[in-house]
Amino acid sequence: MVPSFFVALCLALAIANPPQIKVHTIAPSNRDHQASEAAPAGASPTVGGASQMLPPILSHGGPVMVNPSIHLIFYGAWNVAPDNVNDGKQIITDFANGLGASGWAKIATAFPGDSATPAFPAYTSGSSTVTGTYANVYSTDIGFSPTTSTKLGSGDVARIVQWYVQNKRNNVYDSNAIYAVITSSGVTQVDSGKNAFCSAYCGWHSYTILNNQNIKYAWVGNPAALCPRSCGAQTVGPNGNAGVDALVSVLAHELTETTTDPLLNAWYDRNGAENGDKCAWTFGAAQFLSNGAWANVHIGTRSFLIQRNLATNSKCYVDGTSLQQ
Repeated sequence: MVPSFFVALCLALAIANPPQIKVHTIAPSNRDHQASEAAPAGASPTVGGASQMLPPILSHGGPVMVNPSIHLIFYGAWNVAPDNVNDGKQIITDFANGLGASGWAKIATAFPGDSATPAFPAYTSGSSTVTGTYANVYSTDIGFSPTTSTKLGSGDVARIVQWYVQNKRNNVYDSNAIYAVITSSGVTQVDSGKNAFCSAYCGWHSYTILNNQNIKYAWVGNPAALCPRSCGAQTVGPNGNAGVDALVSVLAHELTETTTDPLLNAWYDRNGAENGDKCAWTFGAAQFLSNGAWANVHIGTRSFLIQRNLATNSKCYVDGTSLQQ
């Protein structure tokens, strides 16, 4: 038997902090406030404009992902409140399972166009085109494996992905997958000691080399305990779990950015902003009340409040089928 300390050492040596992460910054309304301050009640979340978001998003030649799988890796204490309220993991899993059939995901594909809105293409790279679909969705609760820490460095997130593949996926790495590490409330994350969950960002994505493959992964935190306003547009949620409902919008942001810019060299504007960044914290005019909370999309059997997404014409939409902004 290989000693456990040797395995841990090998994991530590195998992955360093990623060279670059692309973050989802905290809500603009809270950048000058306390992270734990509650969001104002009553008014609907920010709608956002209908005009082109300048500078425009451009292709820089890097690859995009076609029909990737999604691996939801639940790290931390997901079986206690507030994370387990109304089965928080199931809310997230249902969202991921329904995303590929949604009008929201179609925003990254080609729009047909009409007399008022000219046609524009999908996110492409060479012969590869984003389809707005996802091959499979896997959901696994790993508790606090392989570490017991509630404060993760970005290198720790990559190590969690590696541990998950080795222990839960028979050591089979998938370069056409997005590995999303989703941490429970009370778990925070710090990038090289400079930026942190709640004070600077709500999630991020990157990639690393594992088993000679480019592995794409993301991290998203649950803001319920630490920063409901910094990383959420409202302090109630359409599925009855405010932290998880807020988290889902950040997850959508990271999934679409990883799909269109997996190696950080594909689609972004001249300032480095990716498609999710350019529409962050705007939710469109299609908002409606659901269970006392605001929502803007139906995905599967649930309602969600999801930030808008950017099409290749550099406009933000809620729905890529109806062209609803």
